[in-house]
Amino acid sequence: MTTLDNAERKRIIEELDSTLFVEAGAGTGKTTALVDRVTALLKRGDPVTKMVVITFTRSAAAELRERVRRKVTEAREEAAEGSLEREKLDAAVREIDFAVIQTIDSFALSMLRERPLEAGLPPVIEPVDEVQAELNFDQAWSRWLDDQPDDGEFATAIATAFRLGMVSPLSGLYDTARQLHANYHLVGRHDFKEPGRVTRVTARSIVDAGKWLPAMARFCRLPEGDKLTAALEGFEAIATRLERINPDSEDADWFLANPNIKISQTGGRQADWDEDESGVNACKSIKAHLKDLQDELNNELSDLRRHALGALLEPLKGFVTGYAAERRNAGRAEFHDMLVWAVELLRNDDARLHFQERYEYVLVDEFQDTDPLQVELVRGLTDRAGVGHPTPGALFVVGDPKQSIYRFRHADLPTLNRLRSEPHVGLTRITQNFRSNTSLVGWVNHVFARWMDGAGSRYQADYVALESDDTPPEIVPPFGVHLAGEAFPEPRIETVRRTEMDDLARTAREIGEGAWMVRGGDGLRRSGYGDLCVLIPRRTALPLLERALDEHKVPYTTDGNSLIFVTEDVRDLLSALTAIDDPTDQVAVVSALRSPAYACSDVDLWLWARSGRGFNYLDAAPDALAEPGSVANAFRSLKTLHNERLVTGPGALIERFVRERRLREIALVGGRAEERWSRIQFLAEMARRLTDAGRPSLRDFVLWAHQQAERDVRAPDAGAGEETDAVRVMTVHAAKGLEFPIVMLTGLNSGLNTRTENALFDHSDAATTQIGVRMGSRPAFFETGGFDALREQEKDAGRMEGVRLMYVAATRAKDHLIVSTYRKDNDRSSPAALVAEFSDDARRLWAAVTPAPDPPGARTPAQRRRVATDNQADTQDDPDGWERRQRVLIALMSTPTMISASTLHDSEAVPREQKTGDEQMELDPWRRGRAASSIGRAVHAVLQDVDLGAPTRAEINSLAAKHARAHNVASYEMEIIDLANATLQAPVMRRAAEAHTNGRAWRESYVSARVGVTGVVLEGYIDLLFEDEDGSLVIIDYKTDRSDDAVEAYEMQLGAYIAAVREATGVEVGEAVLVFSRRASEAIAAGADLEAAQHPVSDLGHAAERAIRLAEERSSARLGRTPTPI
Repeated sequence: MTTLDNAERKRIIEELDSTLFVEAGAGTGKTTALVDRVTALLKRGDPVTKMVVITFTRSAAAELRERVRRKVTEAREEAAEGSLEREKLDAAVREIDFAVIQTIDSFALSMLRERPLEAGLPPVIEPVDEVQAELNFDQAWSRWLDDQPDDGEFATAIATAFRLGMVSPLSGLYDTARQLHANYHLVGRHDFKEPGRVTRVTARSIVDAGKWLPAMARFCRLPEGDKLTAALEGFEAIATRLERINPDSEDADWFLANPNIKISQTGGRQADWDEDESGVNACKSIKAHLKDLQDELNNELSDLRRHALGALLEPLKGFVTGYAAERRNAGRAEFHDMLVWAVELLRNDDARLHFQERYEYVLVDEFQDTDPLQVELVRGLTDRAGVGHPTPGALFVVGDPKQSIYRFRHADLPTLNRLRSEPHVGLTRITQNFRSNTSLVGWVNHVFARWMDGAGSRYQADYVALESDDTPPEIVPPFGVHLAGEAFPEPRIETVRRTEMDDLARTAREIGEGAWMVRGGDGLRRSGYGDLCVLIPRRTALPLLERALDEHKVPYTTDGNSLIFVTEDVRDLLSALTAIDDPTDQVAVVSALRSPAYACSDVDLWLWARSGRGFNYLDAAPDALAEPGSVANAFRSLKTLHNERLVTGPGALIERFVRERRLREIALVGGRAEERWSRIQFLAEMARRLTDAGRPSLRDFVLWAHQQAERDVRAPDAGAGEETDAVRVMTVHAAKGLEFPIVMLTGLNSGLNTRTENALFDHSDAATTQIGVRMGSRPAFFETGGFDALREQEKDAGRMEGVRLMYVAATRAKDHLIVSTYRKDNDRSSPAALVAEFSDDARRLWAAVTPAPDPPGARTPAQRRRVATDNQADTQDDPDGWERRQRVLIALMSTPTMISASTLHDSEAVPREQKTGDEQMELDPWRRGRAASSIGRAVHAVLQDVDLGAPTRAEINSLAAKHARAHNVASYEMEIIDLANATLQAPVMRRAAEAHTNGRAWRESYVSARVGVTGVVLEGYIDLLFEDEDGSLVIIDYKTDRSDDAVEAYEMQLGAYIAAVREATGVEVGEAVLVFSRRASEAIAAGADLEAAQHPVSDLGHAAERAIRLAEERSSARLGRTPTPI
């Protein structure tokens, strides 16, 4: 295929003996370039075992391996039979599984495990994941603090810093220690201690001035009420106090460091003062003297604080480097350790020579994301002659400086640019974009050519224009860029943002309903919700966006690992857990009360507070807790959980809270239930991990969770929804490397985050690294020398990275890019304002988006707010009537009882611990049945995880081995394999497999619904639910522990599922089938028909009615009264 940049692309496959830096713009095929280079080397006959290909995520590494395999296989098929090239590619195909295609940390770890002695490591090296690394750091920090003597150097430094104005020095030290720990390889060789001593002169100057300056007040003609005269009296008192405590002592410095001490004065009118003996207005002269003294004091305190900070940082450096040595000695490797140790390993001549001979070619993908350590590792592998640059042909890197957006992970653009600009490195640029159409590419070039102008700064990439030959069709709305919103004369940005999110949600609904066109196959098709991705530059935009999408009934899913800690479900749950842990945290208590778990309205809270009661539930009087009402009910619940937190682990406590407050059922009402359940489950699992790591208290978990939220931590595989026809919502960072038919970019009406850390590291000089540290708070900052300059440099670098972040966002779109330009009319600097400014002179390159109108009869946001206000007014006008109505509703809602479907087939008198494996799993499926059949649990787990659409024997064997070990039944692995395989061969399971392939099957599906005349709630987890060809639903329940001797009892359970599913979904249940695993296994062994292994319910309606009647009887028995219709 001939491309617009064909000459540049040919260099990739022809100049195999040259070091190449391929600058590949967005959508140009960075990974394709890398695969082409590997294939060209293999065609030439270079062994695949001589190459190492490095990328930066495990999923990317797996995809890259598969693409290399496919490309090499295709090249082999194209080569002439019997040719030398065919022979070389035959060998490459045979050896492709031995190719080293890894993430940078995995590759570094493999080097260390191969040569541990040269690396100064024990023979066994174990990687430590991010969560465990954080816990280990906290424990090491606590141990180190405990080991510091009360009269030692560190304690003295802490006391000095405190006296000089550092508030909570230990808290600030913890944050600083974390940042130094992340760069410990640089910290160890840095000297933080300030040379010399600070010359103390200011206190003496003040004492001397105190002997004559206050007397200058005689020149004031109107001393009564004159601010300067009063200031002179205060100054005299300060001078007197200093003279009494010795102006040459440290005590004088500490006294002057008090933030209430102020020397300079701006008050006083010169017109009220006479001239002094020198002929100068006395007011002016006094102010000048006081300002000089204040400047002298500020400079001296700054010097003292810099010396005090240095005295603090030196022992901190000892902790950081000592902890690193401790990990090295134990062979416990964090991500950063693997890189540091691998770089140090290559400084060993024998080890470096070994790996240079082993790997002749180093190829790096996404090179813009590399940090200085990774670059040093690559240089060490490829500089075989020791001349300071790679041997020709040994290094091939591909990346896009315009997409460098990981400074928070130490990605460093100056380091990348230094390598790119070296004379022995060949720079080739590929520019043809295969993702986006010419209209979209034209707008991107027009805007970012100006926006990404860094004026020669080393912290900004040069803008290289993209090219495209994909001419869009002429349709409405047109393919390309759409600007949504304008400048509003609105004083509050919050109002603008609410309008923005409401309008964009309506546009999203319009897209989901098919009003836009996108490319599909060889032509065009109507858009769906799944075609749209909403990108936000920061997580703070999510709550308003979620509410707007929910209000307009737009199905959506959030990218779990980047947004989980700001989702409403997680924030509400953390508020409740914080309230349980600490009843004095009234913000958390009130947040918990207002959350769906307790559903207290603002009126409830107001009435409670009006009665003179507070929000510490431990202080509430017993008679207040005994009252009816939502707040009292909530307080009783919180108090009970608070009392049990010391004897119940946080994981179990979370599960209990979720179960008692019916959060899973609430998720069903709110929509996106599976995604919301997975978030809850994520928190419970993390609580268990903390417990296993030696932090078993609820307080530990709450502190950890809040730290994760504050640090913008990406959670591992949490909360991602599986719904396909839904809008995806994610941060720009999470979207990097992805593409979508339609991208909506919102949340741009505030400045991009340029927050800087307290410890800064400048790598702009290849030979040295500057380190700047700041602690304390205004006005008493403690700073190392040069910190301010580093901070300004860091802020500039952050602003420039923000532009690149917008470039990454804009280039994710294939067909349509919608950019929100909602902003205040006085906004000139936000991304929304700049996009509007840069687009203004190129109106041919974009179209305006007009929000879709609401459906007929729908309430507008203003009407919805007015209804809420009206309801509040009714409540305030008639609070007694409101309370009566509330009591009736509470009584009504309290009548139905929750009945589990699995309890309907046996006696409720059977103790939980005596139930069989199938029964126990249905009661608590997330627990996988404590005291239940371990074999049955393992089989259920295999069936839950296996690929229903195309199960392979190898996959079943692997899952069986995994779950057999997990349930301590490893010796029964073959039996588990046999039962799982037999279950999958049942006829109804084959139909389910086909539905699964089409995305219409669901495993472990929770169902809950009110049924019958009393509104009793039936709930349960269905093993497998799928949609049949006629649109009806089929329920499957596995029975792994028993034969079919309890069919009649189990039909009752299936009847409950039938009733609940019908009521909850409104969809008819066509079949309900029991599949007996052991009976299936026996049938296969005997060569019999597998139909005998499954039992369909013959009369679905009758089974549902029986289940409802029994549930109502059980409900009334629990309540002690006759069922009451609702």
